[in-house]
Amino acid sequence: MAILDTHGVPAAAINDIAAVFSDPQIEARGLLTGGDDNLPLVACPIRFRRMALSAAIRPPNLGEHNGLYRTSGVGSDIQQEKLHPT
Repeated sequence: MAILDTHGVPAAAINDIAAVFSDPQIEARGLLTGGDDNLPLVACPIRFRRMALSAAIRPPNLGEHNGLYRTSGVGSDIQQEKLHPT
């Protein structure tokens, strides 16, 4: 970080999960929220007037919505076959 700073390159540290959830700014802005399974989540930091944003549902598990996309007409049959051969 020091080398980047001395050369005028804007940079910042990348937080790990523990650092994100312990950051005082996350708590002060009300960004720490719970999802469906009491899984801690960070809400979207973008705020709009007269609209409260929250993480109302948890992110999907890996592959959880695959069947939905396979049957919804997203992509061609050829693309789907390449992605999910039978």
